[in-house]
Amino acid sequence: MNYFIHKDGQQIGPFNEEAVRSMLFDGRLASTDLACREGDSNWSSLESLLGSDPAEVNVLDREFNLYDTYSDQMSSLLDQMAETEGRQLKELSRQLDQKLQIARNHVDAVRQQFPGAFEVKAMEADILFMMARYKVSQQGFFHSASGRMLNRGKRKKSLTSLSVAAATRMVANQQEKNRAMESIALLDQSIGTFDTAGARFAKATILKMMGQKVPALQELNYIIANFQSDDSYMQARQLKDEIENPPKKGMCFVATAAFGDYSSPEVQFLSRFRDTVLAKSLSGRLFIRVYYSVGPCLAAIISKSPMLLACTRQLFLRPMIFVLRSLFRRDL
Repeated sequence: MNYFIHKDGQQIGPFNEEAVRSMLFDGRLASTDLACREGDSNWSSLESLLGSDPAEVNVLDREFNLYDTYSDQMSSLLDQMAETEGRQLKELSRQLDQKLQIARNHVDAVRQQFPGAFEVKAMEADILFMMARYKVSQQGFFHSASGRMLNRGKRKKSLTSLSVAAATRMVANQQEKNRAMESIALLDQSIGTFDTAGARFAKATILKMMGQKVPALQELNYIIANFQSDDSYMQARQLKDEIENPPKKGMCFVATAAFGDYSSPEVQFLSRFRDTVLAKSLSGRLFIRVYYSVGPCLAAIISKSPMLLACTRQLFLRPMIFVLRSLFRRDL
């Protein structure tokens, strides 16, 4: 059965029932919007046209609300994992694995009771979305380990340690790429099950991180065209502007000199801070411009003295990075 919808003073459609329920679920339509079945001239509210057994609806709503609680718990664990490392990260991973298993079992049970319900598809898509986030949250593990090994090799001036660190970093980069590809595959499954702006925005973000700007823009343009009432709409607009108007790139001269490697975690953090925070404001862009003019000279000066390098690293850069991580942890 197909339906025509009267929305914002115009008639749209026809849409099949699944599409109508999907639009009701994500807020693009309201239950009070007028609609009529294809081939019929009688208009009435969607609520009356799509009416179901009240007892059945109550059960499904209850099961969906329970899953929503699981989803919030998984999202909270993922947020904590983004700011944690070491033993605590392993414990959070264990808790998330448990929550994912509980959520899967719940969805399987609801699917058996309500096969084909769009709420079931929404839950299935959300689990895939959580799994994709989980993959992304694990990307930094190997990179952090290789960074620690590299620093240890420098301190000991050990060619063996430096060689192992370089090899570990190559594995880390490949691991991160593989996890990113796995995340995109999960997000594609999520979108195919139940199309949401959130999943598409997550996919665009990962594609941008991988340097694949064209497919990232395709996802963002789709969100902008089809999800204008969704919370991700403004984020999609902003990310599109960032991709189409990239900030001027340059080295973090002083930090690179102090830490000895442009790919060190500290220098990479400062680079992200430049691109995601400073470059978004007029005063920040002015600071970047001034820094690029004096940074090479400062780096050349401190590079001549091991004491200056150590002081710059320990007394200035590390405290500054600690403060920036605390203040801008949601942006970086």
